Amino acid sequence: MYGTAAADVVIFNLPAVLATVCSCLVLVTPPAKFALTMEPVAAAATNAAGGGKPLTGFPRAAVRTLVALAILVAARSLPFLAYVMALVGSFMTISVSVTFPAFCHLTLCKGQPKSQVRASAELRIVASLWWQALQGRAALLNHTRQRGQGGHMLLS
Repeated sequence: MYGTAAADVVIFNLPAVLATVCSCLVLVTPPAKFALTMEPVAAAATNAAGGGKPLTGFPRAAVRTLVALAILVAARSLPFLAYVMALVGSFMTISVSVTFPAFCHLTLCKGQPKSQVRASAELRIVASLWWQALQGRAALLNHTRQRGQGGHMLLS
């Protein structure tokens, strides 16, 4: 469609420096997301292991390493964890980025006369809740389709 000069991977069609930067970002994103997601759990574990005081140095590193390994073992051994995480991720993403700010806006505008901005916030809340229901339905349907085809063995 684009001719023989176009590379199969879209990133490689970019200039060399930009392609390198994009490739590095693609490689760094998953470990960064894992670290950011694990941070609250690891902080709670280091506080609990330290008797209410946060640990420092080697004990802190050891506790955080054990938490990371426990998470990886759970992800490897629990069936359907990928589907559960995808469902939770879609709900949380929509909730945090659309529903929650609209609820905050309505709370701040409480007692004021109804305006177009307030109506817009109400519409965003209704639309995001509807979208969350559709996402949940789609995830469950996808899960049952793949389960019927033997797709539940993805983590085995």
